[in-house]
Amino acid sequence: MSDLRHTASRPSRPPRHARGAWRAVLLRLGALAVLALVFLAYLQPSLMQHLADQLWACF
Repeated sequence: MSDLRHTASRPSRPPRHARGAWRAVLLRLGALAVLALVFLAYLQPSLMQHLADQLWACF
């Protein structure tokens, strides 16, 4: 019976594979957000012209 009290008093944590699943989901959402921001940057022609001019100035 003393074993039952010890397990009941410990805070419950999700299993390790569940935490890893959430981490994978968050990493994928973060990568998707970065890709969306890059795509939105390409929709601004003035920004692309400025970056192209800077790149061309290197040569």
